[in-house]
Amino acid sequence: MRRIMVLPASSFVDVDGVGFNVTMPADADPTHPLKAIHWDGLTGQIERRSEVPGRSDVQHIMKEDHLAPYIAAWQVEKDKSDAARRAEADALAELETKRVEQEAASAAAPAAEPEKAG
Repeated sequence: MRRIMVLPASSFVDVDGVGFNVTMPADADPTHPLKAIHWDGLTGQIERRSEVPGRSDVQHIMKEDHLAPYIAAWQVEKDKSDAARRAEADALAELETKRVEQEAASAAAPAAEPEKAG
């Protein structure tokens, strides 16, 4: 069961404690802007700004379907992050391989004999 939090004003989506700033999908109801979505794995709430200042209109949800566009936006950013992390790990591994090869080549090379004074 995934725990999800969406904060549109910050362009932030968190899935199971892993959060990213994302390109937010268009709001389905721009007259009452989305304030937040909370999903605990079984149920959730959609909070929208109310016409009454300082209040929120809360809609209880029973399906994760409402979160699909936000999860998709989050997944795009997670995939980018995972790819960058893999690329960094590959680059570090390549540098380490070159270092080990250079050390091995240095150890295998015969030591130069000092010149004799004549």
